[in-house]
Amino acid sequence: ALARTAYAEAINHFRESLAALDSLPATPQQRGQALRLNLLLGACLTVTLGWTHPAVEETYQQARALSEELGDRPEIAPLLVELALGYYSVRADYQDALELAGRLQQLGDDNNDMAMQLQAQHARGMIAFCQGRFGEAREALGEALRRYDPRQHHGSVILHQLDPGVSSHAFAACAHWCLGEPGPARTHGRQTLKRARELGH
Repeated sequence: ALARTAYAEAINHFRESLAALDSLPATPQQRGQALRLNLLLGACLTVTLGWTHPAVEETYQQARALSEELGDRPEIAPLLVELALGYYSVRADYQDALELAGRLQQLGDDNNDMAMQLQAQHARGMIAFCQGRFGEAREALGEALRRYDPRQHHGSVILHQLDPGVSSHAFAACAHWCLGEPGPARTHGRQTLKRARELGH
């Protein structure tokens, strides 16, 4: 249903699935499934109701509580990205977004996982740009791009399928421009278009 953008149908499916999960023992697998379903439900509710609706906030807060209950395990990494960039940043709750990005960075460092480190720097760069901290954004996005491998890292956010290379180049272009650096800004802008066309964005 979600793939067909049939949001009302998808919302009903996710709610029914969550109700069914509630009848099962609270194992890590059950909690992980509940976390993923809450994120998917939250994204659908956002489209139909808007970011400020109480049902959206309630759903994402439940997702965050589940992520904290599960602890910092490698399998929750994409979900941390979704919360940081798909909810808290859009609502301008930057401290919460940065906290989640920090958890992701620590998780990547602990597991020596370049994909997690990439997404953490990508998130930090986007958040810094939104806060007007253009120098920090430039540095974080540069770190993200140094880790980016298009063969491995395309579309690693579970719902929005956001390619971190396209996004990092786009925000890096804007950061360089705001810092009065038109040359690098143009270079990143061209790379944004090149990569987006390759992906059919």
